[in-house]
Amino acid sequence: MEENLLDGLRGEDKTSFQKIYNLYAHKVYKFVYKYCKNDHEAQRMVQNVFVQLWSNRKSFHDGEVLDIILFNTAKQEVLKWNKTKTDMWDDDSKKE
Repeated sequence: MEENLLDGLRGEDKTSFQKIYNLYAHKVYKFVYKYCKNDHEAQRMVQNVFVQLWSNRKSFHDGEVLDIILFNTAKQEVLKWNKTKTDMWDDDSKKE
């Protein structure tokens, strides 16, 4: 099933994308929320994960695993969020 969804996604099938979203959005949300503990930020990261999935849909290859694609992208979102948060604290300390 997962391979069929990726095939559909590569073919720009919006129904496949919607099914992927319905299957994984909550799982991705729980994953990112575990790190940020902020509903708004977690929702923003989930949105970014799925925007990136759609934007990169033609670059996926046969045999790639949807879980790995989504959670690697989610991990990158968490790392970017954490860096932004850290940079914000660094900027505040420089002002003093």
